[in-house]
Amino acid sequence: MATAEDLDRIARSFAGVTVGTYWDDDHAYLLPGRGGRGFVMRRSPRRQEGVVDPETDQPYADLLVVGIATGEAQREAFALFPADVVFTIPHFARSHSVLVHLDAISPEHLEDLLDLCWRSKHP
Repeated sequence: MATAEDLDRIARSFAGVTVGTYWDDDHAYLLPGRGGRGFVMRRSPRRQEGVVDPETDQPYADLLVVGIATGEAQREAFALFPADVVFTIPHFARSHSVLVHLDAISPEHLEDLLDLCWRSKHP
């Protein structure tokens, strides 16, 4: 499955992406020319609907937030990837962002997802 090193390599491969602070992630990948808006961020573990492991009752520690720009691209992400790997929760109801289990997605699929995100923000 994908590692933090895979994420770093893939995210930095998109033109102009920089690393900085976004939300509570001090190593978030930011978009160029969009006021430093997040492209991909780590989501700190917290107790919210849909992000707690039902087996351990602990918040997932491997989640990424991928900032997809359109509903169409979000639907494409849900169609391409298993629901236990790429999903959303009520917290993101007003956005098209998706959550991703880094520990459950292959590097190739992570690259595909980030490419989909990139294309949704740079048509």
